[in-house]
Amino acid sequence: EFTVSNILALTQVGLGARLMTTTMPVRFVQGFGLGFMNDASEEISRQGVFALLEPGMDIDVSHFIFGFSTPVSLSISSRAFLELSGRVHFGYGFW
Repeated sequence: EFTVSNILALTQVGLGARLMTTTMPVRFVQGFGLGFMNDASEEISRQGVFALLEPGMDIDVSHFIFGFSTPVSLSISSRAFLELSGRVHFGYGFW
C-alpha cells in the first residue's frame, strides 16, 4: 500500500557520480550511485543497501538546461525492491 507516510519513511544516504558527453546543445548523461538505506515504512525498520543507475539527456538552450532521465533503483534488505521511474529537471548552467 503506497501512502505519503510510507514514501517519507524511506531514507537513502550514499555517494554518486554523473558523467556527461561534451556535445552541445544536447548532452547524454549517466548517473550512478551506491549507498545505505533505512526503510521505516513497516512495523519493523529494515536496513540495507541500494544501487542507482540514471540514464538521461540534457538540452542546453542559452545556458537554460532542460532534461529528463529514467532512474532505476535496486534496494536490498530482507527483500529486494526494483524501482523504475521518470524524472524531469531544469536549471541554469554558468559555464
